[in-house]
Amino acid sequence: MAAKATVIVTQTKSAIGRKADQRLTLIGLGLNKIGRTRELEDTASVRGMINKVKHLVRVESAIGRKADQRLTLIGLGLNKIGRTRELEDTASVRGMINKVKHLVRVEQQ
Repeated sequence: MAAKATVIVTQTKSAIGRKADQRLTLIGLGLNKIGRTRELEDTASVRGMINKVKHLVRVESAIGRKADQRLTLIGLGLNKIGRTRELEDTASVRGMINKVKHLVRVEQQ
């Protein structure tokens, strides 16, 4: 069976002052706080809900996001579980770590 396509939806703006149906749509998507992210099945009904609140959310393809994270881990030399690396503290390295911060543990010396 083929894997179902998914989208990643993140709430970027507040629902305060919005119409009740928009607030309820955000809750239906599982997004009732700024910064909350959900991975949802890419169906017509979900796309319709996203379209209703498109000015309050950011949408990404789950496939592209996962591939980007994988490439970032490879760039850091952390492409295997349990691998440890000592890296220079530069802005570019910090930016890469920030992309995958939920996947790695950082210890400073």
